[in-house]
Amino acid sequence: MASVVAVPSVRSSREDRVPRQQLIAAVDVGTTKACALLGEVTEAGTVVILGAGLCPSRGMRRGAVVNMAATTDCIATAVAELEQLCDRHVRSAYVSIAGRQIQSQNSRGVTALHGNGYLVQGEDVQRAVAAAQALAVPADRRVIHVEPRRYWIDGVDGIQDPRGMAGQRLEVEAHVVTGAVNPMQNLIHCVEKTGVKAEQLVLQPLASGEAITTESERQLGVAVVDIGGGTTDLAIYLDGTVWYTKVLPMGGRNVTNDIAIGLNVPFGVAERLKLTYGHAIPEAVEGLEPVEVPGFEAGWLQEVPQEFLAEIIEARMEEILGTVSRELRDIGCHGLLGGGVVLTGGVSDQRGLRELAADVLEMPVRKGQPHRVEGLSERLMAPTFATGLGLLVWGSRRNPHPSRHYVAPRHRVMRSGPWMRRVLRFLRAFLP
Repeated sequence: MASVVAVPSVRSSREDRVPRQQLIAAVDVGTTKACALLGEVTEAGTVVILGAGLCPSRGMRRGAVVNMAATTDCIATAVAELEQLCDRHVRSAYVSIAGRQIQSQNSRGVTALHGNGYLVQGEDVQRAVAAAQALAVPADRRVIHVEPRRYWIDGVDGIQDPRGMAGQRLEVEAHVVTGAVNPMQNLIHCVEKTGVKAEQLVLQPLASGEAITTESERQLGVAVVDIGGGTTDLAIYLDGTVWYTKVLPMGGRNVTNDIAIGLNVPFGVAERLKLTYGHAIPEAVEGLEPVEVPGFEAGWLQEVPQEFLAEIIEARMEEILGTVSRELRDIGCHGLLGGGVVLTGGVSDQRGLRELAADVLEMPVRKGQPHRVEGLSERLMAPTFATGLGLLVWGSRRNPHPSRHYVAPRHRVMRSGPWMRRVLRFLRAFLP
């Protein structure tokens, strides 16, 4: 049993500088891929990417573990590739989480200060945030994040950082994210079976937001829409802080499944069609040459108009984006997002999706590009890596003094991945 379920995070507004040569690691496990990354935090607070390991995901569906052994092997493969590339041993990492088990709500906390003339200290802020966290969480759920939204001192609103201000009563409104215990424990077990300690679970859209949004966008109001293989994750920022989060149980695999059913082709063929010829706007591919598509029967081919393929993609993407639009309207944020929408996740690379999203959501839409991160190869610039990169930025900002607790020289560390387990089983056969 893992000793820690999750570590609630309280974001500090202070941008601390950090020493050189401090390394930090991240593990992003999704429906389609597992990714392990290693970065160096510089004095300026940026993260320089040193390497990445990647493995096609097995054992995950819609953000939840459905096969422990397959998920563990996949994470172990990605971590082993990273360690071999960087010649470092990863001891612990920030780990992404999503899925239908995630819930969020806003809560208030209050603490009394020590009389007239008293200046608010960091400990006072921590007490107020702890009071906001002390909401009625069911026994089968645990707190993942506590993100302060705004503060009051003696009833005065609009305070972003109360430290150093005088008052008698401090109040905070915080966004509290919780997760179901068992799915969280399953993910932690899979990570820690590879020898990597899960330092903290981080909600995927919050991690992505760290990497692809700017401070000015978060102040104006911006929505991060992370469309992955199994889920679509939404994070809304207003006045520079997290305002709302939501995980929707639909993503790129739904699109691929629609293509497979609509064209009567295997799932793998449908995925290749989507990536190679797919477009979210049928009019953009009207009149192009049909595509020859293999079916289930050997040697059998059918010609599929690219416009028809695009119609299948458009229908599902309109449903996903329409659900996002309803969420924005239901919480009253649709007209408040001056920074528009930032698309990320593997599906955001779909041709025509940005234009379709702008039409459905009725606001400016751009595709997210990582910032505050250096040393990116062309491969790591892809939106599918935004969460992993964001985990590194998240860790560097929340823990401004990373140490060798996270990463150590590799030496002769032997990782307990699938290859190593097969070797051990072979050797045990010769033991008495």
